Amino acid sequence: MNAMLPVVAGLLLAAGAGAGARAQTQAHAPSARMDKAFEAWDTDHNGVLSRTEFDAGWRAVVERGIAARLRTQFEKLDRNDDNGLDGAEYASLALVMQAGKDAPALSVFDANGDKRLQFDEYIASVRTLAAAARKQGGTQP
Repeated sequence: MNAMLPVVAGLLLAAGAGAGARAQTQAHAPSARMDKAFEAWDTDHNGVLSRTEFDAGWRAVVERGIAARLRTQFEKLDRNDDNGLDGAEYASLALVMQAGKDAPALSVFDANGDKRLQFDEYIASVRTLAAAARKQGGTQP
């Protein structure tokens, strides 16, 4: 675990970051962000990160990173900028192309029935398609 301390410190800084360049101009900003992130991870507020608290904090950082990457992907796929993926845009998903004829139709993930995938529906589709690809021994894009 000691070898991970620099990585963890960097992640805590990243997790607590939000003020951008302005915060970096302040000498105490990295320490303050790290303290804030530690406090957020220390859910029982005893001044010590338990393994459970560390794992939960780590998962939250990872999930935020994944969500950000998926949001960027979604915006790139949404070529007509209507905040939804239509049939053609859905078909251009790497996971859909990888599944080929076995790919579920867009309607499977279209919870509100508007014939488009909003971001939350897109997230559900990616989770399902990625799980299916892993099950079949495929690789994720």
